[in-house]
Amino acid sequence: NKNLARIAKEIEEDRIKLRRSLRYLRQVVEPYAQLITLPEYGLRSGRLSGNALWKVPTQLLDNDRVFHRNHVQGETQDVSVALLMDYSGSMGGASYECQRKLALLLHDLFEDFPMVDFHMYGHESWYSNQVWGLSEIECVYHKKPQGGTNEGTALARTAQEFLSSSPKKNRKIILTMGDGCSNQAEIKKSVKAIRKAGMEVYDILIDGDFKQATESYGAGKAVTIASNYK
Repeated sequence: NKNLARIAKEIEEDRIKLRRSLRYLRQVVEPYAQLITLPEYGLRSGRLSGNALWKVPTQLLDNDRVFHRNHVQGETQDVSVALLMDYSGSMGGASYECQRKLALLLHDLFEDFPMVDFHMYGHESWYSNQVWGLSEIECVYHKKPQGGTNEGTALARTAQEFLSSSPKKNRKIILTMGDGCSNQAEIKKSVKAIRKAGMEVYDILIDGDFKQATESYGAGKAVTIASNYK
């Protein structure tokens, strides 16, 4: 099949381009793989967490909680990660290529760490919002961007499926990836519900409005990537 051969070639080419990044990420993740429980900031004294220092000058109620604590969600360090990808028409071209490379990078990284239960999902909106599971990395490359975006309801539906399909004891993290948001109020509502259910959610923004993403997901909960950065 010519299409399958093309996809296999694209994946191999991207893996070559990502080798250095994958090596670096493995080195970063490896020390955490040796811990009994994963660290997370949240105490008012102890070992300082650089990841939490952004809260100090804010008016948040927990702006003094900038020290590590052990995040206990079950008795092991096992973690489930869901990656939700945007397949709307605006994600065409360089944004789409960036998204699938990031998906490949995370897929290959987590394959080396058996304590990580990795799930991939895609979404697009036509007459109704469609969310589907992507069981293999080849599926990520096969699907092309089209249609519209409804990120808020896609997040809610993905969280529901993710919660039921991942081990109950695991710490659960949702990463949503795309170029922006279509309805900020819906996204905020879904993010609030997801966190209330005990899951974490972060935004990987590709070529979008970082200020808007931060307002939707919270300070320190979004990162931005320019697709034209080589």
